[in-house]
Amino acid sequence: MKKNTFSFSRGASWLIMIMCTTVQADVAILSGLTHQKVVEPGQRYSGTILLGNGANEMAEAKIYQTNYLFNAKGERHYLPLSKGTARSNAQWIRFKPEFIRIPPKSTLKVRFIVKVPNKPALKGTYWSVLMIEPIPETSPLSIKRKPKEVALAIQQTMRYAVQVVSHIGETGKAKLRMSNPKMYRSNKKRFFQIDLANKGTRWLVPLLWIDVFDRKGRHIGKFEGDRRRLYPGTALAFKVDLSTLTKGKYKALLVADGGGDDVYGNQVSITVK
Repeated sequence: MKKNTFSFSRGASWLIMIMCTTVQADVAILSGLTHQKVVEPGQRYSGTILLGNGANEMAEAKIYQTNYLFNAKGERHYLPLSKGTARSNAQWIRFKPEFIRIPPKSTLKVRFIVKVPNKPALKGTYWSVLMIEPIPETSPLSIKRKPKEVALAIQQTMRYAVQVVSHIGETGKAKLRMSNPKMYRSNKKRFFQIDLANKGTRWLVPLLWIDVFDRKGRHIGKFEGDRRRLYPGTALAFKVDLSTLTKGKYKALLVADGGGDDVYGNQVSITVK
């Protein structure tokens, strides 16, 4: 995810340098972008985020928390903790450090502890995000910045979202809803698309696939699409590539397979023009 940051400093000189640059993050996440754990109310667990610096200079980064939601329009929202959701576990999490300096060609760890409240009413999946944001040299937060430097800088920086997910035992249940089926073309390919929303209380990671039959009931083929994560209260547009289907009308069985009992199906009609 990218964001624009602005920095301005005053000094003895009247010269103002205006820069517009893209900062390539030397900081890399080496331990994966999702940490999930099945726990019980009252339990405590810990985790580690491994950061690496592959550059020849010192790298700096800040670490902070946000809440995270997304929808079928493709919008992703990284929300301040003041705008948290009922399923945020951000208040359960303590981490250190909040600011990190990684020597050249080295790795360092960010450690976090999750203390689940001892509340029997907790059910299903809870989550939030630890953001890892590299600090450019021109930022007031950087200790590498020259103290007399006068600059107005517009910089585009990369930040990493590390998801911390807590599942409360085997409680909660996903509840999938399908809507807005359609066919569309993109880059000379033909896709079937449908919105999937999780209205339940536990996350679901469904694989979307379609069994296609012609008008006489003969099986044409099975076509697999996306496998994507759906937290409670979120939605995504899933798609399946049907470019090999010839012109005509078809009947199809649409399946979102989350494994175990989490299998959802629907019959759809497909017209290829």
